[in-house]
Amino acid sequence: ISKAQMESMAGAPDQFVDLLLAQMRFTPTSHSRQVLYDFARSTQWYEWLSMVNLVLMLPEMQLA
Repeated sequence: ISKAQMESMAGAPDQFVDLLLAQMRFTPTSHSRQVLYDFARSTQWYEWLSMVNLVLMLPEMQLA
């Protein structure tokens, strides 16, 4: 995901999370998805790149 894409999605954190998960080809549980949504909503768009690490640390990712 490019910086320009992230910046263009600044007002749509949920869509960014969905895009990130689609590009990672990963489907988390509904609880984990909600955690990612909450994180994206509580941060600025330029901090969203750290969500890659959050996804990699999800319990279901560890078991994949």
